[in-house]
Amino acid sequence: MQFRSIPLLLGVFLPVAQAALRQHTLTVTNGTSNADGYTRSSFLINGQTPGPHFVWDEGDDVSVTVINNAGDPITIHWHGIEQFGTPWSDGVPGLTQYPIQPGENFVYNFTLYQSGFYWYHSHYVSILDSTSKNTINPLPYLQKMQLDDGLKGTIFIRPDPSKPKPFNQISNDTTVLEQLETAELSPLMLNIYDYKHYTSEYWMSEWERTDVEQLCIDNIIVNGKGQVQCPNLNEITSLAASYQKPLTNKGCVRYGLSWQFFKY
Repeated sequence: MQFRSIPLLLGVFLPVAQAALRQHTLTVTNGTSNADGYTRSSFLINGQTPGPHFVWDEGDDVSVTVINNAGDPITIHWHGIEQFGTPWSDGVPGLTQYPIQPGENFVYNFTLYQSGFYWYHSHYVSILDSTSKNTINPLPYLQKMQLDDGLKGTIFIRPDPSKPKPFNQISNDTTVLEQLETAELSPLMLNIYDYKHYTSEYWMSEWERTDVEQLCIDNIIVNGKGQVQCPNLNEITSLAASYQKPLTNKGCVRYGLSWQFFKY
């Protein structure tokens, strides 16, 4: 009986890593952005897009208050982050929470059980009245994809230092191992995504009008910045499917053309 109590007694003296409480406030507003020098309307998170970059540690408890000062309902989804016991913080409108209405706020609480790079973004698609938003749209409504209009940001979760490392499979050199462990805690982020000068409501209205997903990409942005590049029409056309042609110089389906391949 005495020996059975030994593990419990030892456990009292073992060092235990203390999880930190990470508290943040994200204020979402309407504004403009010019990632590649062209100014367009956009959602802003704390005055910027992409939103603030978060650096957390595996095991941390996270509490993020999202204040909606924009004109549309919103939610924030923490992409790839497991929500054990906190499904209401997954940010899926109509499934895990009600959308955050303009002028309201919501607190996302969750614990980190993973490490690595992740991102956060809106999972909400606004339905708009086309008569007041876009005079050329033939549909009675428009969709606005908030992610495409700037409602997103990045996350890095540092790994638990007590977990075993695989680096000795690469090298047994002490200096190399130290460099690998240092790099693991402070890697360089390369965030690449396509960028459009059109707002998402225009892009979605063109998709609805033509029944074809639009290319219409003006740029490739790296870490939120880029420069305008204008490939020639032959290069753009080579990337399109036959039913998308002919294209405009931007890679969009020409106005006045429509396909019905997907309607039954």
